[in-house]
Amino acid sequence: MAERDNSLQTMLEQFGISTVVLAADARITVCTECCAPLLGRPMDQLVGRRLTDLGFQVVDSDEHREPAENFPLERANPDGSASRFIFGLQAPPGPNFCWLSATLKTAERGASGPVSFFLTLTDITGLFQERLVNRQIFQAKNEWETTVDALQDIVTIQDREMRIVRANKAAHKLFGCRLGELTGKKCHELFLGRKLPCRKCPLTLTAADGNPHVRTIYHPAFDRMFRVSSFPIFAESGEIHLLVHVARDVTQSLRNEAEKNRLMAAIEQASEAVVISDPQGIIQYVNPAFESSTGYCRAEALGRHANILKSGAHDSQFYQEMWRTLLGRQVWRGRLTNRRKNGTLFKEDATISPVLDRSGKITNYVALKRDVTREELLEQQLHQAMKMEALGTLAGGIAHDFNNILAAMIGYGEMAKNRLPADHPVRKDIDQVLAGGDRAVDLVKQILTFSRQESYGQFRLFKMQYIVREVIKLLRPSLPPTIDLVHEIDDSCRSIFADPGQIYQVLMNLCTNARQSIGEDHGRITIRLTERRSLGDPERFGDAARSGSFLDLEVTDSGCGIEDEALARIFDPFYTTKKSEQGTGLGLAVVHGIIKKHKGDIEVSSRIGVGTTFHVYFAVDGREVAAGKQPKQPVRGGSERIMVVDDEAAVAEVLRISLEGVGYRVLTFHGSIAAVKKFREDPGCCDLVLTDMLMPDMTGAELAREFLGLRPGLPIIMLTGHSDTFDLSRAKKIGIREFLQKPVKQEKLQQIVRRVLGNGKDTDH
Repeated sequence: MAERDNSLQTMLEQFGISTVVLAADARITVCTECCAPLLGRPMDQLVGRRLTDLGFQVVDSDEHREPAENFPLERANPDGSASRFIFGLQAPPGPNFCWLSATLKTAERGASGPVSFFLTLTDITGLFQERLVNRQIFQAKNEWETTVDALQDIVTIQDREMRIVRANKAAHKLFGCRLGELTGKKCHELFLGRKLPCRKCPLTLTAADGNPHVRTIYHPAFDRMFRVSSFPIFAESGEIHLLVHVARDVTQSLRNEAEKNRLMAAIEQASEAVVISDPQGIIQYVNPAFESSTGYCRAEALGRHANILKSGAHDSQFYQEMWRTLLGRQVWRGRLTNRRKNGTLFKEDATISPVLDRSGKITNYVALKRDVTREELLEQQLHQAMKMEALGTLAGGIAHDFNNILAAMIGYGEMAKNRLPADHPVRKDIDQVLAGGDRAVDLVKQILTFSRQESYGQFRLFKMQYIVREVIKLLRPSLPPTIDLVHEIDDSCRSIFADPGQIYQVLMNLCTNARQSIGEDHGRITIRLTERRSLGDPERFGDAARSGSFLDLEVTDSGCGIEDEALARIFDPFYTTKKSEQGTGLGLAVVHGIIKKHKGDIEVSSRIGVGTTFHVYFAVDGREVAAGKQPKQPVRGGSERIMVVDDEAAVAEVLRISLEGVGYRVLTFHGSIAAVKKFREDPGCCDLVLTDMLMPDMTGAELAREFLGLRPGLPIIMLTGHSDTFDLSRAKKIGIREFLQKPVKQEKLQQIVRRVLGNGKDTDH
C-alpha cells in the first residue's frame, strides 16, 4: 500500500500540480510538495491527517464558514465525476489566508463506494480578492442607490473643508444638476451663496465639536424651510474624517403644523363644545366650551365614557339608532337632553362624525355640540305665544259674533222688561234672562283675557283678586267632578304692578300642574290669596321684601306629591316626571321665569301621598286702582236726529227703539253703502252717527272718515262686537267721540249719546 502511494506521489510530482489524495474518511494519503506552501504545513504534518484536524478555518466563496468535519468530501459528486468549487483557507498560526480553486474527483471506487479521491488545488487569491472587492464596490453602490438615493431628504457627504464628496439624487434634483456635478463643490456656496460657512450651521458646529446638530433654516434662494442635521464620520485615528449633511424640506409640514395650531386655537376658543372620542366612546379631548356647558373640567372628562352626560331622557332605541348611523360611517345629527355635573339638564344640538383612516376604519368620533337650552325654552315660549295668538284670533272672532247676538238679546230683554208694570210677574223671568246675558258677557271677557287679547305684555296697576276669580271661573268647568276647587280670597288685598296676562298664566300653570298631580283620583285644589308683612330677605325676595308688604298666592293640591330629588330640580327647564304626552317640562320653568321677571319669588313644599303646595310672592304697590263705579245719573233724552248704521238688523233695531224711547229721531241703515249715499245727498240729515265697526262693504272707521270729510266735527260714536286692531285711542285720532264694546246697556248708551250731543266734546266714560 505504501509502495503504491509512493509511486503515485512520484508520478504526481512530475506534473508539478498541487494534488492531494484523500481516503474515504477525508484523511490525506498522498500530498505533493506543491501543496505545502498552500496549506502552510510541511508534508510530514499533512499525510495521515484531515484538513480540519490541522485547525484550518474553511470558508466558502460567499465567506461563510464551512461545517468542515468531512470537508471537502461532501462536495463530491455521487457519480464520481469532477466537482469544482472555491474555498478560502486560513492556516494557523498567523494571518495567512488564501483562496483556492479545487477540483474533486473519485480516484478509486470499491464495492461499497468511493475508496479514494483526487483533490487538485490552485491558488487564486489575487484573482478572487479582486473579484470580492468589485463585488463589495457593487454592493456599496447598490446600497447607496437603494437607501440614500431613494431618500427624499437632501444628503451629502463632505470633507473637513465642506467640499461635497458625494450627494444623493435629491441633492442633484434640488440644484438642477446631473449626477456627479456636485462633487467638489462647497455646501455653503451652493445653499447660501457665501464664501464662508455660516457660524450657526449644524455642519460648522459638528466640524468644531464632533457632535451631531440639528437646526431649522430658511433658504431664501428656494423660499423653503429645511431642517438640517449633521453628524461626523470618524477615522480609525479618532479624528473626523467626513461630515454627513442631511437637509429635509419641512416647509409643508411647518405649514401643516401652523394650520393645526390655528385649528386647535379655533377649537379651543369656539363657543360650541367639541368632543373627540375613540371608537369605543372614551373621551380623548374636550375644549373649554365643553367644560363651561357641562361643568366637567378637562381632567375629569378625559379617559371617561361620553355617557357621563347621559340623562335618562332618551330610551335605548334612541341610542341604538344613533350608533347604527355612526357605525355605518354616516354623520349623526340630532338634539340631546344631557345632564351637567351638578345634575341639571340641558339641551344640545349635536353633530357627531366618524373619523376614518385610509382603509375606511373608524379611528375616532368628533362631536360638535351647541347648548340650545335657552333657545329651546324661547322656542317653546314662542310656540306657546303663537298658540295663544291663534286662540286669541279665534276668540276675537267668536267674541265679535257672540257680542252681536248678546246685544240683541239683552236689548230686547231690557225693552220687554221696561214695558211691563213694576209688579208684573214676568219681570222676574226677564231678569233671569238678563242675568244669563250678563254671565255670557263676562264669559266672553274671560275668554279674551285667557287668549291674551286684553293685557298680555303690559305692566299696569291692578288687584290680583280679580285675576284669581277669573281663573277660578274658567277652571271650574274644566275640572272633573272628582276634584273639588276651593278658594279663599282676601278682598282687602292691595294692588300690584304687573302684567295681568302673565299673572294669569302663572296661576293657570300651577292649577294645571295640581290637576295632573291628582290625576283620576278624588282630590282637592285650594287657591288662597292673602296680604302679609315683609319677608325680610331682599336678596331672595327682591321687591317683595323691600316694599314692606307682599301678596301670598297659594295653590295646594292633595295629589301624589313630589320626591325630594325631583323637588330640588322642579324649576329646571325640560325637567319633568310626567309622561311625554302630559307635558314638555316647561310649565314650572315658565312660571319661575315670570315670577323672577316680576321680582317676586316662589316656594314649594311637598309630601309623598299628601300633596304639594306652591307659594308665590309679589310686592304690594303703594298706589291704588281708581274707584270703579260712578253714581247713577238720571237718563235724559232729546229730539236730535241720530243715524244708526249696523249690518246686524236685530242690533240696529234695538238701538233704534232704545233711542226713540227717550225722544230721539232715528234714521236706521243695515249697511254702510246706503248710509254713505244718504249722507252724501244730505250731510245735514243727522246730528250724531252711531255706527258699527266691522261691516261687509265699508268699516265703521272708513265710514267715519268719509262723513267727517264731508262734515267736519260731526259727533260719531262707534260700537264693536270685538276688534283687536282698533281701540279708543285710534278712534279719537280719526275724530270719533266714543268707542263702545257691545253689548251696551240701554241706560249707558242713552247717557253717552246725551253727553256727546250735549257738549259737542269727546268725553271719557
